Amino acid sequence: MRKIALSLVAAGLLASVAPVAQAALITFDSYTTGTLNAANTGNAWLVNQGGVSTKFDIAASGGLSNTKSITTIDQSIQADGTAVYQTAFNPTSGPITVSAYVKLSNLANDNTTIPIGLGISGTNTAYYNAVAGVDYVLARISRVNNGYANLTYTMQLQTENNGSATTYNWITSSSSFATTGTAAQWTATDGNWYFVAATFTKSGNNLLTNLKIVNSDNAGVLGTTVFDQTGTLANSVVANDTTVYGGFRAYANGGMAAIDNVTVVPEPTSLSLLGLGAAGLLLRRRKSV
Repeated sequence: MRKIALSLVAAGLLASVAPVAQAALITFDSYTTGTLNAANTGNAWLVNQGGVSTKFDIAASGGLSNTKSITTIDQSIQADGTAVYQTAFNPTSGPITVSAYVKLSNLANDNTTIPIGLGISGTNTAYYNAVAGVDYVLARISRVNNGYANLTYTMQLQTENNGSATTYNWITSSSSFATTGTAAQWTATDGNWYFVAATFTKSGNNLLTNLKIVNSDNAGVLGTTVFDQTGTLANSVVANDTTVYGGFRAYANGGMAAIDNVTVVPEPTSLSLLGLGAAGLLLRRRKSV
């Protein structure tokens, strides 16, 4: 019955997805580690792992409904990885949402405070790190305090302009990054899947960023919302870009166990995002029948 119910939901929501131009859903089922790591080679990703040549790995199982997913190749490596989707989007045309299903685990033993961030960049040839000539905005999950036993998280917004990075906490509102929303902190459950969605909207010279985190089961069925905050980044360089690229940055020792069903959606609605996710799950289940 659950399969049938999800199929009906997907069918009903696909209509809302159809008009969304250039929407991308990446389930990684057709990828291997080699094809994911090869920059600009048919897979539409530019990938880097903080100087570590192994970059990301594709696990044969462990994703949503136990399908393929992205993992870091070795979580004992002190490194991080970035994947930038190579299709260009225009922020002046409307909001852009980058989303993913993320599994968090081994949180009490990992010593990096940040498991993953989702963002947009003004270039598709560099990564989300301090590089001259690069501008990006990255909304990322972060522990409130360091320490293995602390599973209380908030969100951070990291922005960079030409190699100079600044980080803002969603807990603290400021004139440079004013925040509003339903919760400033949330407690992660080890072993859980979460749907994470970052929406970026140009507003003059400012960039509005909404970050939403929703509980999920291992089949991608969403539950309660644990975090839903909006921040206004004043005088953002990215807000003045006419071309941006969506992507994510994952941290090897931050508790990120798997990434699945990544979406990059221009002018989204919540139904569009849910429709894309449900469509991916529906296609996977059809393949497995």
